[in-house]
Amino acid sequence: MIVAQKEAPKKTSKPAKANHSPSSGDSRLRDIVQVLLTGIVLAVVVIGAVVGIVMGTGKLAQAAPPPTTNPSQQTVAAVPTFTPVPTATEIPCEAQAWWDANGVPFNAAVDALLAVTLETPPQQIVDHSGQIATQRVALSGTAGPCLAPLQSAMSATLDKADALYQTYLTPTTEKDRAVVHLALVDALLSVADAAAALPITTAAAWVAPLDTGYRGNCPAQRWFTEVMQVRDYHSFLALATNLDPATTSAADIQSKLIEMRRLSSSWAADSTAFPACTQAASDRWLAMMEATISGVNVQLNGDIATADGFYKQSQLELRNFVTEARALGITLLGTGLPTE
Repeated sequence: MIVAQKEAPKKTSKPAKANHSPSSGDSRLRDIVQVLLTGIVLAVVVIGAVVGIVMGTGKLAQAAPPPTTNPSQQTVAAVPTFTPVPTATEIPCEAQAWWDANGVPFNAAVDALLAVTLETPPQQIVDHSGQIATQRVALSGTAGPCLAPLQSAMSATLDKADALYQTYLTPTTEKDRAVVHLALVDALLSVADAAAALPITTAAAWVAPLDTGYRGNCPAQRWFTEVMQVRDYHSFLALATNLDPATTSAADIQSKLIEMRRLSSSWAADSTAFPACTQAASDRWLAMMEATISGVNVQLNGDIATADGFYKQSQLELRNFVTEARALGITLLGTGLPTE
């Protein structure tokens, strides 16, 4: 009989314990230290390379070398010196003294020029015109800043004065002289304004007549010069002379008559814009033109007696015009007008 043998119970094996030997811990510590050292070394190498590149290209300011210990070898930077700009010494505004030296002879030259007419002897005109060159030299000197506008205005006036003298020394028309005369007057008024802005006494006799006659409340003299002379309405008087059929052809009389009618119509149209104070004088001039034209018309028809009556009326209206002009203070009447 076979006896079954009882199997011996198996022993359960225990897990192996972890190896915590001292030699294993030291190995890990060494690894960590080695990694850190390697990182530090690499960082130092990279930083050194970058610094070297930057310093080599000049893009990073290099540290200045330490000062030498020997003071005699040190370089001291020169301190720039500042030289102040000197203040210009202003020329004092001796306005009255300057005018007494320059304005008084200027006044004399202006008064002499304004007195010149077609009846003035040519040699006298030449002598007077020499004052302009003398004044030009005198005004070229340096004056105080406050006198600059006055000095400039006086110099400009001398140019106009010389131009007016030339109109009397060369062949010119009344219209030519009137244009230059107006330019001189405007220049003189600028001188008067510049002088009035300064504390000076000019004693200029020419100021008041020009100020009143050319830009006052009733600028009658400017009106007469601009209208009668510059616009050449004065030419009507020249057309009206020498219309005797015995000495002038019918064709010439007819041609003059057409021009006279044109001037009369233009005057009637322009008169609406004349200064109010000149209206009476304007009416007398228009009446003179109409009477003259009527006289020429009847003369062409052979009615000498009626024509003579119109001519007498024309002369009467012309004298009335001169009377009105004188009452307005107009002194420069030009040629062809009655003197009384």
